[in-house]
Amino acid sequence: MSRNVDVAADFALAAARALAKRALRRSAGGSTSSAEYCASVWLTHLHRMLAAGAPMPRHLAELGPGDSVGVCLAALLSGVETAVALDLTRYRPLRNADMLEELLRQFETDAALRPPAVVGLDRLQDLRELARTDQVVRYVAPWSDRTAIERGTVDTILSTAVLEHVDDLDATYATMALWLAPGGWMSHSIDLGSHKTSRHWNGHWRYSDRLWPLVAPPRGGMNRAPASAHIHAAESAGFRIVRLDRDMDADLPTSALQARWRSLDAEDVATRGLYMLAVKTSPGDAARA
Repeated sequence: MSRNVDVAADFALAAARALAKRALRRSAGGSTSSAEYCASVWLTHLHRMLAAGAPMPRHLAELGPGDSVGVCLAALLSGVETAVALDLTRYRPLRNADMLEELLRQFETDAALRPPAVVGLDRLQDLRELARTDQVVRYVAPWSDRTAIERGTVDTILSTAVLEHVDDLDATYATMALWLAPGGWMSHSIDLGSHKTSRHWNGHWRYSDRLWPLVAPPRGGMNRAPASAHIHAAESAGFRIVRLDRDMDADLPTSALQARWRSLDAEDVATRGLYMLAVKTSPGDAARA
């Protein structure tokens, strides 16, 4: 089968999936509406940071919280002092009070999802009061500007399956450096796959720039940047990468990709997912954004 026929088949499959997803979206929320999922995401980031020598976060920002701010709430229950969640779109009304209680029950009943510490009764009562008025987490949506957070006021930024959707990687990493205090940490899990736009996990690199807008995921878009682009953007913004984990999966070879992407090296073409943990080392580097 020729490359053109293969791409046409992928395009038809992506279109069918997009229509199905739009129909399902009316009745089904994302996984961030689950307390178990939010607790798992928070603790995965936290344990990785602590294992690398990072201090316990005090002032946290999360990019792309999705259907709830449950990850930030889990962080606050673990002793984080302040949390801000930034998203491009407000997806649904927040259930902060309910989510807080669900997370607390999750921590109490599931030893595998229990943080190193849980706040005391006085702090818990404060969080409950704030959650009832939706003041417990500062929620910025839509977020479109780097002034959303004051310079140098957070010590930790995290995201899960978000950075593959931003339009300008260099500006985004530079903005995170701007927000972080010197010595601050960022922890990102990045899904570099095709997001069901192809039968191949790296099939998104088969589409031309002209065809891609017709295929791209309708919610959030997708930048198609490979792992090396994220690494370069982070280092250029003044971050020192402390941990880098690649989910490797050989699929389409470089020769099967569109001309624009055939310069990718073998490691990039096989990197389906990336976990990046980095620390801000240069206080002024974000000024280049």
